[in-house]
Amino acid sequence: LLLPIVFVHYTIIIGTGLYYHELWGDELQSWNLVKGSSSIFNLFSTIKYEGHPPVWHILLWILSKFAHTPEYMKVLHFIIALLLGGVILFLSPFPPMFRVTMVMGYYFVFEYAVISRNYGIGALFAFLTVWVMTKEFRHKNIVYYLLLFLTANVHLLSCLLAISIHAGY
Repeated sequence: LLLPIVFVHYTIIIGTGLYYHELWGDELQSWNLVKGSSSIFNLFSTIKYEGHPPVWHILLWILSKFAHTPEYMKVLHFIIALLLGGVILFLSPFPPMFRVTMVMGYYFVFEYAVISRNYGIGALFAFLTVWVMTKEFRHKNIVYYLLLFLTANVHLLSCLLAISIHAGY
């Protein structure tokens, strides 16, 4: 009963934070880059000086084809943050109080949830990769390598994390 209550509180906290969060210049820069890209190939040439791998920009580019204001980027990031919180609270093998303190800590409430950057999706892919490692199912290796690839292509730090996860595997 504790974990669902914490998840509801987490949802309210990050939803409120995202609602009142004014998008910063670096968040708007990502949105402007994808809005100015007419095709996926044009996007790759536009982001070549960004210094980040393309996964976050690809997600934003897809979103920008349906949404026309940067506020929708917050909605996408809210969904990512909810998935990340759910994975940690309900799928991780840690003791319940550790899960609660992790999810309700600064990084998972603000850095990975409120700031609409690529950090949250990198953490989500990393946690899912580790979770897949502990399971046995038919296409485990395919899912593992796909998640590892996505983790490595979100952020430079996520790439280092993906290398570390794979070295441990």
